[in-house]
Amino acid sequence: MAKLDITVITATLPERQDMVLECIRSVRAQTVRASDHFVGVDRQRRGECIIRNGAAAQVKTEWLCFLDDDDLFLPHHLETFLPFLDDYDFLYTDS
Repeated sequence: MAKLDITVITATLPERQDMVLECIRSVRAQTVRASDHFVGVDRQRRGECIIRNGAAAQVKTEWLCFLDDDDLFLPHHLETFLPFLDDYDFLYTDS
């Protein structure tokens, strides 16, 4: 399986465990694997941006991607980036 030099970042709250587990499964089910998936649990209710920024500061991959805990990736989501990685600094897909 191909691997993409990307880290997926997900912020969540303790009571959203069922949703975040489904979210994690959707990242693991990709046709092209992510290098990493950081899941930050906001136990102190500091806010999603604090969790995201803290995780982003630790990213070692070339690319990063945000995925909310109540959203899922379709299985080919990360694969859709492959043809465009050399030509753009920012990518967005609706899949």
